[in-house]
Amino acid sequence: MYQSSMELADVAVANSTLREDDGSIAVRNGDESKADACAFAVEWSDPTWKRVFDIAGAIAGLILLSPLFLLVSLIIRVGTGGPVFFRQERYGLDGEPFVIWKFRTLRTTADQGLHVDYVKQQMQSNGGMTKLSRDAEMVPLGKWMRKLAIDELPQLLNVLTGEMSLVGPRPDVILPADYAPAHRCRFHVKPGMTGLWQVSGKNRTTFQEMMELDARYAHQCSLWLDTFILAKTPWAILGQLLAATS
Repeated sequence: MYQSSMELADVAVANSTLREDDGSIAVRNGDESKADACAFAVEWSDPTWKRVFDIAGAIAGLILLSPLFLLVSLIIRVGTGGPVFFRQERYGLDGEPFVIWKFRTLRTTADQGLHVDYVKQQMQSNGGMTKLSRDAEMVPLGKWMRKLAIDELPQLLNVLTGEMSLVGPRPDVILPADYAPAHRCRFHVKPGMTGLWQVSGKNRTTFQEMMELDARYAHQCSLWLDTFILAKTPWAILGQLLAATS
């Protein structure tokens, strides 16, 4: 699955545009070595097309999904009596901290530090990037909200304020300094709600494969690649859902 998704991604990123240090646009062939990906990642200058794309998408999403927002808010509030939203510090563009918004899927008594520790363990592992199982601590329907990525939808607010993009590497709980230098280029672009990793196998990929995908996106970001990733995201979610219920 990872290999076939990577082949599709190769088509999407072939001849993508890259932004040089002086702000000019250069074209690189899509067969550049993944190992050299960070060599092409430079200080991010938010392309006009991407910011316009993000603002339009975030506004449309917030309007169209407002009934779902209301329903999920009622389920969480009535089912737990606690806050609807979960806010957590993450690290985004250039490693700058910001507060991410999510629908709360864990009980308020859950230890949030477990997630950070688990991610650090996965950084040293060659296994798949599976999520930490915390079913016993879930709010009502919290498990399904996660499987369908409904808990991520409030991040449209982060996109609207410019802290995130619709597409990019996932916002990180780990400091950039804790990454190997070759992996830090994931912080050279804005984090996203979805990304190349999410549509290329996600939990079936290893940490190293995730870093390769993030690096590839960091230096080959383009309107075509973002459109490709957004179009493929619903199918990726559906595939994960079917795999989990089979």
